[in-house]
Amino acid sequence: MRTIAALLFSTLLLGCNEADVKVYGSSDEARADGAIARGWIPQSLPKSSKAIREKHDLDTNESWGRFEFAAPDAATFAATLTRITTSGTCLRDPRVEWWPASTLSSLEKYQANDDKRVFFAIDWKNNVGFFWRCAT
Repeated sequence: MRTIAALLFSTLLLGCNEADVKVYGSSDEARADGAIARGWIPQSLPKSSKAIREKHDLDTNESWGRFEFAAPDAATFAATLTRITTSGTCLRDPRVEWWPASTLSSLEKYQANDDKRVFFAIDWKNNVGFFWRCAT
């Protein structure tokens, strides 16, 4: 009986996941769901953002994401960012298939001007961006 109880308890613990992954078709959809208000997705994302993927960790309050944006929004978006190096940015791999772990180092890195805990890696040529938010 003790073995069954231990097995059931460990199954429950393994089933608990404090990380959540969401997909949004547009920034309007993410805003309507409250993902931007909750801070999982940065407010500085371009209005034209689409194909948004977001993962957040409730335990650490970190989030990671991928998005695409329209070329005409690039200059406006860039104005909301400050270019940085990766050193000291709290980045850790979210372990999702859409995160560019092997190519992230080749992308330009930025910090959001409106939230110093939010960082971006941008592929300006293909209008694709990645973001991460540090733990609070």
